[in-house]
Amino acid sequence: MRGGDVPIHDGPMRTVLIRFVDDPVQDQGLIHRLRNFGEDVFHYVRDAGRGMGEVDLAEVDSAKDLFLVRHVAASKVRRLRRWLEDEAARQNLHILTEVH
Repeated sequence: MRGGDVPIHDGPMRTVLIRFVDDPVQDQGLIHRLRNFGEDVFHYVRDAGRGMGEVDLAEVDSAKDLFLVRHVAASKVRRLRRWLEDEAARQNLHILTEVH
């Protein structure tokens, strides 16, 4: 990694995997809703500040059932997961999150 590529936040970094429980075959509009959710996640982590993570919009745009939030500071994981679960519920989506 070059110096400019290193995450700004100090400490261990995590990846949060977001997996959608609902089956897109059963709901034709679901993939569109999942991708909209991914864009909302992108904006949240961008606006929340240092250490909240990074979302690859190309990955979101091609997502069928999961995407990742990378470079999440260990100290921010709980806050991020709570927001993800609350926002998914608000949008009537069912998700599971895993931390790696």
